[in-house]
Amino acid sequence: MNHILENENWTVKTKEVGAELTSIQNKSTGREYLWQGDPNVWAGQAPILFPIVGRLKNDQYRAEGSTYAMKQHGFARRSNFSVLEQNRQQLHFGLTADSKSTEMYPYNFVLDVVYQLQENEIKVTYTVTNKDQKKMPFSIGAHPAFAIPRIVDKQVREYHLIFSQPESLDRHFIENGLVSGETQALLDHEDQLVLHPKLFERDAIIFKGHQSEYVSLVCQNDGTKLVEMDVRGYPYLGIWQKAGAEYICIEPWYGIHDAEDSTGEIEMKEGIQLLEAGKSFECSYGIRLF
Repeated sequence: MNHILENENWTVKTKEVGAELTSIQNKSTGREYLWQGDPNVWAGQAPILFPIVGRLKNDQYRAEGSTYAMKQHGFARRSNFSVLEQNRQQLHFGLTADSKSTEMYPYNFVLDVVYQLQENEIKVTYTVTNKDQKKMPFSIGAHPAFAIPRIVDKQVREYHLIFSQPESLDRHFIENGLVSGETQALLDHEDQLVLHPKLFERDAIIFKGHQSEYVSLVCQNDGTKLVEMDVRGYPYLGIWQKAGAEYICIEPWYGIHDAEDSTGEIEMKEGIQLLEAGKSFECSYGIRLF
């Protein structure tokens, strides 16, 4: 079931499965800003990554002496969220631990997701609460896919990313779903990353430690800015496209894929957050629309 937020200029739709964005549409032009999830290419649109980001080595991890299996990006994206509150400009989803989740993740958690439509911006807030009597390891991240209309030669190279300040960033390569340890310098005191198909032949681009507060997706043909993502505070940033597809994902993460030499112990996993019993963790990102 779709749930709608709207104002005089924008209509935003979400669904209960995964608490996922399904549409961002301009009322005046009818233009759709979100990838529409072609199952022949990639069925996702803006999945929420929880309680892990990326893939686990052998799709499993160890916690408190036991081994648990979990698929890439965790189970929240396929879980049914409850609608806790809704009006025209705000929507609050909630997900709580149950017998199905504890088979994969033995912690008593609450995940709240709030969408707010404010003029030409969508603010998304995640709150993770540990209802357990022990520390809770988790990661969380966003994965929105923005539609990129093809203009000239049907290539992603018609678009580029603009960072809000010059960056010196290495790309951390993924091999078979795991961080390989191989790196490549992509930005050297630069604020622009020109996108082209070869960048995505070896899976997603992963950056660590960006300093920019915003990343913009811009059409090179005429300089039109499509969206601007507020990614401040996130330690990892993923950029992804399935080769040849008409979308670009801009993904702020609190967490990352396992490394090839991972021990499998969840508390030792890079990027994992350890939340004390009874405490909450909150993070947010914004999508500014043009």
